Amino acid sequence: VNLLRKNIIARKTKNIAVIEQDILSLPLSFWRNLGKKFIAVGNIPYYLTGKLFRKIFELPQLPDRIVFMVQHEVAKRIVALKPQANLLGSSIQAYGEPRLVKVIKKGNFWPKPKVDSAIILVKHISRERFRKMGLSEEYFFKVLKASFLHKRKILVNSLAKGLGWEKTKLAELLKKAHLPFSSRAQELNIEEFFRLAHLAKGFK
Repeated sequence: VNLLRKNIIARKTKNIAVIEQDILSLPLSFWRNLGKKFIAVGNIPYYLTGKLFRKIFELPQLPDRIVFMVQHEVAKRIVALKPQANLLGSSIQAYGEPRLVKVIKKGNFWPKPKVDSAIILVKHISRERFRKMGLSEEYFFKVLKASFLHKRKILVNSLAKGLGWEKTKLAELLKKAHLPFSSRAQELNIEEFFRLAHLAKGFK
């Protein structure tokens, strides 16, 4: 932090403020002061990846873009599509379009870490899908998390456990969503998850 501050002073940079603080503890007023259009960029602590994405997507005003350096294996999960869909990737894809921009090998760092890194870009960020499907974010993620409750089980079993619904009822729901009874969560794309949650909301 001290080196960064010295560089800013030496370069006479006026549009950078250095805040030495846990980003998860920043008050809502900080984010509001960024204005209506901002970009979230960072080489973030890798253990923070999921929590930081969640923090940002919970903000009243979403960023225009997100550019993060994350662990390579995590980056691959973020951009994964069916049949390798996962909870983290689907959660981010619900808001925007993630793309793996570049892999950064561990040999490029000093001290050398144990893992490779990757730059992730998320663009076209919005809550439009939620509005279009008439879904609250809370309900959508309730269905999404229940879907991935048991990775190796078929969707009916995971949803039955996660939502407490009868399997016969869930079988009807999947049929209405045009999904095979044998579907597993990792085999669904984000549009299918939204359709499933939309139908589940009004399903009796």
